[in-house]
Amino acid sequence: MTIKQQGGIFGRNPTFNDLEVDGSLSVDGDLLFTDTSNDRIGINTNSPAVTLDVNGGSTTQLRLTAADSTSASIINFGDQANVAVGRIIYSHVTDSFSFKTNNVNDRLTIDSSGNVTVGNGNLVMGTSGSGIDFSATSGTGTSELFDDYEEGNCTLTLKGSTTDPTTPATTTGSYTKIGNLVHVSARWQGVNVTGAAGNISIDGLPYASVVYSAGSLYGSRASSSDIVIATSPSSSSLNVYDAGGNLVTWSSTGNVYWLIGISYKV
Repeated sequence: MTIKQQGGIFGRNPTFNDLEVDGSLSVDGDLLFTDTSNDRIGINTNSPAVTLDVNGGSTTQLRLTAADSTSASIINFGDQANVAVGRIIYSHVTDSFSFKTNNVNDRLTIDSSGNVTVGNGNLVMGTSGSGIDFSATSGTGTSELFDDYEEGNCTLTLKGSTTDPTTPATTTGSYTKIGNLVHVSARWQGVNVTGAAGNISIDGLPYASVVYSAGSLYGSRASSSDIVIATSPSSSSLNVYDAGGNLVTWSSTGNVYWLIGISYKV
């Protein structure tokens, strides 16, 4: 059966198997409206702006009801090459959500207890300073936001306040930054420090320290055997001190075998 825009009038209670409407269709005002000129459907609106435009007022709901508790409710996102390249599935068996992207299932799942699992990929913070907020568990600190993690390498150089080693005494250290705490470790294995004189220092920390922090050093060629390394505020260098808090100087030349480790705040 076809209803034309200028069609005839049917009798009371007409019955027909198929209905074709030539032109837009409005049911009970704008409860259901088809905009045939733009291939759009509106629910509670007679001017749909997208393919399916639902205007529910203050509260709009879309309900997918499965046949039973062993089924699933599914929304597929497809294109001409794949009708389900993306998908959102609610399993009524496990009461869990799962998300599919780029035709890969279970990219992210939310189980019935609210636990979130990233199955494939990383959790990426798109804004600097954003992170994981632990404030649900109250504490006495100034922040409960975990906003940074970083691993990398840094070039550390042995220096002297009077003269530096004739050949730059460098090594590659490793560091890990967790929030505002940085840990650095490094080793100089048979590095020649001939020509070094004056107070010993180590340049090249990956971040400048904001407080005084002490770390450990094991090695030779220093004027004292009981020594520590320490940072100072606004500095990217380490100084070497003896047990009395005095700066340690170079005592001899040759090869050094040093191990250092320090954690400090940035």
